[in-house]
Amino acid sequence: AGVLANFAAYREGGPWLDAAVEYLRENRLLFASTLRELAPEITVTVPEATYLSWLNFSAVPGVVGGGEVALRLVDEARVGLNEGTTFGEGLSAFARANLATSRSLVVELATRIGTWAAAQR
Repeated sequence: AGVLANFAAYREGGPWLDAAVEYLRENRLLFASTLRELAPEITVTVPEATYLSWLNFSAVPGVVGGGEVALRLVDEARVGLNEGTTFGEGLSAFARANLATSRSLVVELATRIGTWAAAQR
């Protein structure tokens, strides 16, 4: 069954793939614009070809030196991001967001992060 599904996807999946790629592109742009509006001190990397976005929290008061920003976001904003330190040393002020989800959750994610950052000012 898996082989047949692969054949069908390659033959007929182009329109679905195009729509999925566009949906993810719009999610990336929506996330970045919403977060920039709410928390301009957070640097958002808008990826070109993925659904994972890096966030730099180093300009948020209390983050530099405090480290492990993703752990704080879980506790304080109820947001789950990938901790930057799992990707290398010196990334304690960074976190990675997965944007492969619904638009409403992308807005909620950006809003929770932005509200948290505003409370740190």
